[in-house]
Amino acid sequence: MSRLAFLSPDECAPEVVLDRSEPGKLEVRGEIGSLEAQAGEELLPLAPGRALLVTDRPGAARERLAADGFRVYDMSAALATLEFDGEDLLRRLTELDPGQLPAIGSIARGAPALIERRGGERFRLYVPRELGEYVREVVADLAQGLGR
Repeated sequence: MSRLAFLSPDECAPEVVLDRSEPGKLEVRGEIGSLEAQAGEELLPLAPGRALLVTDRPGAARERLAADGFRVYDMSAALATLEFDGEDLLRRLTELDPGQLPAIGSIARGAPALIERRGGERFRLYVPRELGEYVREVVADLAQGLGR
């Protein structure tokens, strides 16, 4: 089976990667109930048997998880990551209940997103990269409407 290395920023040619400052994002499939995040990692449930592992060391995590029998897909180049402050802004962006995060849902007129609370009133969105700029503009417009 191909590993599709060109989708993994740490494995592809330097000219292919535009921004390597974001954390790595690995979709993990298998018996995720037994999966534990290590230091510097964050595990976000997606669905039964699926989770997103956010890590600063995607290569090492990918190898470790594959050796443990998990199927691992590097989503680092496929997902844009956006952060903002304000539960009032979140409530204008989505109908999801902030008390139920992390969750997958619709934001900004139908864009799919994984939303997590980072602490307090700070939120992080993971959206398809091709929608990242659009979602960023929507969040900025909503923030401006709230007087920020």
